[in-house]
Amino acid sequence: MLEQIKCSPNIKEIPPFGYPVWLAGFLEIGGSMYFEKMNIGHGDRFVPYARPIIKMGDHDPIRVETLNRIMNGETIDRSKPKTLYVRLRCDKAVWLANSIRGYAPSRENIIQAFQLWSEAESTEDRVEIAKPFYGRRTVSEISPSVYRHLVRDSNFVAGLIDGRGSVIYDNANQSIDNFRLSSINTALLYALRNQYGGYVDELSHAGDTVFVRGTDTTMLLNNNSQWVIGRNFMNELVAWAKPRLPLSNA
Repeated sequence: MLEQIKCSPNIKEIPPFGYPVWLAGFLEIGGSMYFEKMNIGHGDRFVPYARPIIKMGDHDPIRVETLNRIMNGETIDRSKPKTLYVRLRCDKAVWLANSIRGYAPSRENIIQAFQLWSEAESTEDRVEIAKPFYGRRTVSEISPSVYRHLVRDSNFVAGLIDGRGSVIYDNANQSIDNFRLSSINTALLYALRNQYGGYVDELSHAGDTVFVRGTDTTMLLNNNSQWVIGRNFMNELVAWAKPRLPLSNA
């Protein structure tokens, strides 16, 4: 009964997801897949509970509205910092995770855990399955070679661009200088470098303290890096992926 209350709607009511490879790229470059730890009131006591979460954010309300329509999720407003999130929970998160199985190498462990969670027969079993995945540090360490075929797929690359792509302008010359993708998934960034050239830069180190929400600080859990390519190849890359960019074309 507890699962039914906290994890509706029924997964059978959700239509098939139409953008699996694009979504895999989006989540491999950024986004969060994790288990949320909770204590739920049940009669006269509180019981431990865990539920799977997929969450993706953006600063642009139009892009978030489009993402929410694609994902069939719920929009969360976080005004500090000014980021909107689309979130899927429970059976919806399991359904979406299963749709990208085989296209998201760094997420395979958490995808498997989501599936085991959905098949577990008790709340206690679900909590045990979730324990290794509490929080948001769910990107497994893998070799860049694992991504060799995926970075040649325009749908996957479109997901990367929609998720974390940024164009850097040269104000002095009033022109585009380069294109960048930033991520904690360094294996993916090196796979892009190996396929398309450019270089990978480390932006921050695990353990660094950074400012968030004005004067608040937080300690980074992961290294953060970026892949950079020049403007000439950027035009070719974006043109190749452009028909498959549901957010950037919104």
